[in-house]
Amino acid sequence: MNIIKSFFIKWPSEIISNITAISLFLMMLHIAADVIMRYFFNSPLPGTMTVIMYYYMIVVVFASVVLVERRDAHIRIELLTERFPLPAQRLLRKLSDIGSLVIYGAIAFRGYEQALAALGERTLVMEGEAEIITWPTYFVIPVCILVALFIVFGRLFENKKLS
Repeated sequence: MNIIKSFFIKWPSEIISNITAISLFLMMLHIAADVIMRYFFNSPLPGTMTVIMYYYMIVVVFASVVLVERRDAHIRIELLTERFPLPAQRLLRKLSDIGSLVIYGAIAFRGYEQALAALGERTLVMEGEAEIITWPTYFVIPVCILVALFIVFGRLFENKKLS
């Protein structure tokens, strides 16, 4: 079971975590370079906003879902449920995870359909005279959501105590 968990949960989430850190760093460098070029040389980098919107931000936003699921760090408001007996709390947690599986499954499926459509159309964005290819970023959404789905699925079968 540990090999399966490592293959479907640990390694992908660590890879996504590293890609997110690299994306944030590159976005910072890209914006800094654009600002320097714009204000010191009066020649901004072409396509900066498009690259940020279609590449960096997509990775940062959807990879964050994986990191939140891996750390089990969703915001919880437990005004009522903390007063329930532990078995009821565990049941509600399992039901919540099942709901997450359904939602993540739907998002991953629809995201994959959209990614295939974007691939088929070879989508791109024109900014000035530059063509910026955007179809690869459409695959970030289903991949990240699928990893989050695997994390939730793995959590369903853990016998962890509620904290």
